[in-house]
Amino acid sequence: KEMGIDYSNMHVWLRKLNINLLNYHNELKFDNTVFDKIDSEEKAYWLGFLYADGYVSSYNNTVALDLMGDDILHLNKFKEFLNLKREVKISNSTCNGKIFPRCRLAVTNKHFHDTLISKGCIPNKSLVLQFPDKSIFSSSDLIIHFIRGYIDGDGSVTLGYTKYSMFSIIGTKEFLSGIIDSFPTLFTLSSYHKDKRHPDSNTYFISIGGKKSAKLGDILYKNA
Repeated sequence: KEMGIDYSNMHVWLRKLNINLLNYHNELKFDNTVFDKIDSEEKAYWLGFLYADGYVSSYNNTVALDLMGDDILHLNKFKEFLNLKREVKISNSTCNGKIFPRCRLAVTNKHFHDTLISKGCIPNKSLVLQFPDKSIFSSSDLIIHFIRGYIDGDGSVTLGYTKYSMFSIIGTKEFLSGIIDSFPTLFTLSSYHKDKRHPDSNTYFISIGGKKSAKLGDILYKNA
């Protein structure tokens, strides 16, 4: 613009001088290799969170997180984790006639998309989700961080009539069995409960209260 020269002509001459111009439209705007190796607490956590609340497209290479507006600070943490150079989108959604703020972060990249699928975070996962093969984690202690991420997405903590809170975790029976196996002294097979809201689907929840709940909280969140 300063020199009054057409962009295409400028590009031709710079190419002749072996000077490359950045194409900002095609520039990679985040770290698409971040899940290639699950070798840190942070990677394991966010993989678990995506297992719970992530959207992985079945027809293009889009991966997205869509959360309540109050969770924007958490979504900004995910943005920083990805080293993403784009802002989180804020919008409104309507449910039962009421308007709720939503925040959304989406990226489209084949490598990132396919890597998540290879780690078990598949499209249309809500009724078929499996607990991941433990070999995807560089060390077994990272599984705890993965489970914490999943619980932050698809779990809840409620205060009961005692001094102890209660954990409830929703998911497929196959996925929840992986959580039970990870805490054999806390959960039992009798921990399964059918989600009565979806009686004909593969949707269950497991719950734990009392001192065992406090123990689970310490394991998941202490020094996390």
